Amino acid sequence: MAKGKYPGPYFALDAALNSVGASQPAADRLEAKHFGKLGNSSQSKALISLFKMMEGAKKFAGKCGGATGISPKKIGIVGAGVMGSQIAVLCAKKGLKVYMRDIKQEVVAKGLALVKATFDRRVAKGRMAREKADARIALVKGGTEVSGFSDCDLVIEAAVELMSLKKKIFLELEKTVRPDCVIATNTSSLSITELASVLDNPERCVGIHFFNPVGKMPLVEVIKGGEKTSGDSIATGYRFALQLGKIPVICNDCPGFVVNRILGIYMGEAVKLAIEGCQLPYVDDALLDFGMPMGPFRLMDEVGLDVAAHVAPVLEEGLGERYASDPRYLELVKANPQWLGKKTAAGFYLYDKGGKGIQGGLNPGFKRKLDRLPYKI
Repeated sequence: MAKGKYPGPYFALDAALNSVGASQPAADRLEAKHFGKLGNSSQSKALISLFKMMEGAKKFAGKCGGATGISPKKIGIVGAGVMGSQIAVLCAKKGLKVYMRDIKQEVVAKGLALVKATFDRRVAKGRMAREKADARIALVKGGTEVSGFSDCDLVIEAAVELMSLKKKIFLELEKTVRPDCVIATNTSSLSITELASVLDNPERCVGIHFFNPVGKMPLVEVIKGGEKTSGDSIATGYRFALQLGKIPVICNDCPGFVVNRILGIYMGEAVKLAIEGCQLPYVDDALLDFGMPMGPFRLMDEVGLDVAAHVAPVLEEGLGERYASDPRYLELVKANPQWLGKKTAAGFYLYDKGGKGIQGGLNPGFKRKLDRLPYKI
């Protein structure tokens, strides 16, 4: 697991193996020697710094300039797709009431089924009692009516990455929710400031960006909408992330915020390699060996090829030519909605019904289409 990047496990193993049969003083000297080397290593200093930052982020005091906000008790979610449903699951796990809305009842039903299936799996694995699981499932309601948001403390929009659609949703929400309700967006790239501009009270708008898969990824970006977002809205977003057991980071409104501004280059270069004819598993394996937790093509399958394709032009427009994406690849993704990654069981790779990668499962259809794109020097 350490792949040579963390020396601690190897030193620990060496100490254990070489202490077998040794005297207690000799074993203690070896352990002290290894601990001395590790304690002063660059890895140790970096990990201690990281630990302190992560623990510091979990403490609300001093994070929001004196604003207090609230710890919301009922959450509204616009969009019952993969992201919206995962957020609903996480809220229910923490005992929060949820109303999840979509424009089609069949989409709502599918989202509620995902919530139920998630808790049912926990029961089957012995991780949760049936009674507790049923109570958590009952916390999540769904429907097509916007009136379900009327008593929410916080509403998160998790719809498709289209500015026009999100603005329409915001306008509809402002007419429905309480005056003190915070209106949030889970956008991964669109301007919070522009979204907030359609509201009569833009100070209530904040970005709360979760990462996929929501249940596993610890970071949540809490994004200010320029000068308009109030301190209390930021504070509520921060408290909400803490309620869910996440590590919140406050950032300003800019293309890609923090994470996607970094990932944009990473994924963009990977796509160039794919078009040049590089073997996708080799690229993924090389990045794993380097120390990344996941290769770029596996990561894009997790995120969703359509989501990444929506983000790419936004980054290019806001950050310049170095973020330029190949329009032929973007068209390829748009023209093949059956290959959007894990959520459609096929992207760069193939997946089974449980979302697990199939052994040797490179998607031959998508790879053939990539290979047909002529490489431009």
